[in-house]
Amino acid sequence: MKLSTPHIMEPCSAQFDKVPVIEVTTENLTLVWPKLMECIQKSHFVALDCELSGLGDRKKLNQPSVEDRFVNMNAVAQTRSIVALGLSTFHHRDDYRYQVDTFNLMALCSEDYIVEPGALKFLVEHGFDFQKQYSSGLPYCRGKLEDNPEPPQPSLRRLFQFLVKCQKPLVVHNGLIDLVFLYQSLYAQLPSKLETFVADLTAMFPQGLYDTKYIADYITRHKSSYLEYVFRKEQITNQIKASQNRPHVQLQLGDDETISKYFQWIQYRWCGIETAGDNQNLSENGVCENFANHGHCVNGQKCTVSHNIDDILSHKESKKWKRDWKTANPEEARSNGSSDESQSSTSRASDRHRAGFDAFMTGFAFATYLVHFTKMPKTPLSFASEHICTESSVNKLYLVCKDFPLNVMKSLFARYSIGHHEALKAIKAASVQSISGILANLPESSEKQ
Repeated sequence: MKLSTPHIMEPCSAQFDKVPVIEVTTENLTLVWPKLMECIQKSHFVALDCELSGLGDRKKLNQPSVEDRFVNMNAVAQTRSIVALGLSTFHHRDDYRYQVDTFNLMALCSEDYIVEPGALKFLVEHGFDFQKQYSSGLPYCRGKLEDNPEPPQPSLRRLFQFLVKCQKPLVVHNGLIDLVFLYQSLYAQLPSKLETFVADLTAMFPQGLYDTKYIADYITRHKSSYLEYVFRKEQITNQIKASQNRPHVQLQLGDDETISKYFQWIQYRWCGIETAGDNQNLSENGVCENFANHGHCVNGQKCTVSHNIDDILSHKESKKWKRDWKTANPEEARSNGSSDESQSSTSRASDRHRAGFDAFMTGFAFATYLVHFTKMPKTPLSFASEHICTESSVNKLYLVCKDFPLNVMKSLFARYSIGHHEALKAIKAASVQSISGILANLPESSEKQ
C-alpha cells in the first residue's frame, strides 16, 4: 500500500507488520542517489534480489553438470533482462540491532530481450507494474562498459560498481542465477567458463557471498527453504525469542528523516502475522502441499486450497513451536492478527513478491541466522566471516537438485576474466560525482565496519 502522508517510524523492535520500500525510477533516481550511496557505504551487509523477464528452459538450467548449467545461464542472461532490482541494506548498531533501508529499482534494458509468458504471468499476478517499468524504468545496456559507454551520472551500472567498490558481504536467496544476470547486465561480459566466473566473484565480493536458501536447507534445516517460508518462520521465531528474553534481532525500518523526505515514493509492504500458531484459519480443503513444500503451484491463484504462509506454518511446524507462538502473542492469537490497516489475503500475497521486499526478507533471514544459529558476538570486530562465525556458510551458493553447493573459491588454475580486469580498473579509476565524490563526502562512521 502507498501512503500519501509520512508515517513516524516505530522504535527499534523485534515486531513489525509492514516494511517501507523506496521505489526508484528515472523520475527520482537523482534525488534518491545520495541516500542509496550512504546506505550501502554504512551497511554491514547488503541483500539483493532480481525480478527477471525469463529463465529459459528449466531442464537446461538444472542439468547434471554444473558447468553445463552455467553455459545455459550465460545464454539466458544474454537474451533476457532484469526488470527490477531489490536492494536492502543492514547496518549493525549493537546487540543485534539493525538499521534497515530497502529499495526497489525499476529496470529497463535498452536492448532487445525476451519476455517469457510464464514470467509475465507471474509478475502480473504479483502486481508488477509494466507500465511504470516501460515509462520510467532505469535504462541499462548489457555487457562490458566499452561497448555501452554511459554518461557520468547515476545509473544501475554505477550502483553495482559502487557496491563492488565498497566490498560488503552480499546476501542472496537461491542467488546463482541472480549473480549471473547482475554480472552480465551491470558489470561485464560473462566469461565462458564457470571457474572464471567463480574467480571473478571472489575478487568482486572479498567479504563473502551468502545464500539463505543454502543456509535454510543445509545448516538451519528448515522444513521448507523457499524465501517466504524461511522469512515467516524466522519472523515468528524471532518474536518468540524476544518474549523469552533470549538473543533476538531488532530492526529500525528506515528513519523519520528518510520517511519524511522520500514519503511520496515509499510503498509499505504488509507482513503482519495473520494466525498465531493454530489451524483456525485453514480453508476447508487444507493447504496446498506443492506450495507448502516448494513455494509455487502450477494452478497459481486458481488453486482451491490455501497458499497462505501462516496456514502453511501452522500445518507444518511442531505443536511446541505453535504453543510458544501463542504464549508469546496472546492478543494476536485471540484476534488472529486482524488489523485496521490489513488488506485481503490476496493483496497481501501480491505485496510480498517484489524485488525490494524479497531483498528485505533475504537480509532478515540472514540477520536472524547470525543470532540464532551462530556464535556471532553482540559487537563483532567486522562482518568478515571469521568475526561473525560463518565459516560454514560463506561462499556457498545453492544448487537445485544437488546435495552440495557451488563453492565460490578461486581455483589455483583459474584466471580472472579480461572483462573483470577492465571493470575493476574502471571502478578504481572512477572519479565521477555519483561514486567517488559522494563516497568522499559521506561522514565517517565511528563504528568499526
